[in-house]
Amino acid sequence: MNIKNALKNLGAAVLYLGIYLGCQFAVAFGALFFVGDVNKYLAHLSVIASVLTIAIYILIFVLRRKNVTVEIGIKKIRPVSYVLMPIFGAAVNVIMAYILALIPFPESWLNEYETAISMITAPNDVMAIIYTVLLAPLCEEITIRGLVHTRIRRILPSFAAMIISSCIFGMIHGITIQVIYASLLGLLLAWVFEKSDSLLASILFHIGFNTCGLLIPLYHGNLPILVAVCTAISVGTVMYIQNTSERKIEFIGKY
Repeated sequence: MNIKNALKNLGAAVLYLGIYLGCQFAVAFGALFFVGDVNKYLAHLSVIASVLTIAIYILIFVLRRKNVTVEIGIKKIRPVSYVLMPIFGAAVNVIMAYILALIPFPESWLNEYETAISMITAPNDVMAIIYTVLLAPLCEEITIRGLVHTRIRRILPSFAAMIISSCIFGMIHGITIQVIYASLLGLLLAWVFEKSDSLLASILFHIGFNTCGLLIPLYHGNLPILVAVCTAISVGTVMYIQNTSERKIEFIGKY
């Protein structure tokens, strides 16, 4: 790949990420100016920012006469994946939540994390549910995997694109504990995206992960047994994806 094309794809990745962050900032700043208390309407503002971001992406592709689904990497997946990917995502959420609970994070980190989560994932708030279950997975996957990851992959090997996009995914979550686990989650999402060759698979995985995050606080059963079941589901799903996918992760560039 020549330098011109490399800079073009790098610029596109930066542009799409900038649009995402810009919409987040613009909506938050507008709310701060007009209503003052941003935290009170955080879920509503997140919904608005996500819809605005996706609308801008669509407008860009329409003006450029590009196929939206092609540009963001949405392709057909195996019928079983429509059920398997959300279940896989939910299982991974249970495992990660269990592991995170065992790690002795500083008290300040835990308080910061609990405050942030409580403001955006209230199970009785309709807007919070809409954002957490649908719009966050959709907007984040389109941005990070569909637009940023794919443009980086045109420059670097797919493994390098996975690492970079997962780090970006972690950083946009802001809160220290979220940065850590979102980076690891982002790596798994990137792997699902690469092996399936479709953004639809990672979106469904992400939806399952976030939905389970809302439901776990309502679960009062035997958690170790649930973790064991989810571990078996996750290992089985990884083996299934690995054995049925013809796509390989590139560690060395082709250029």
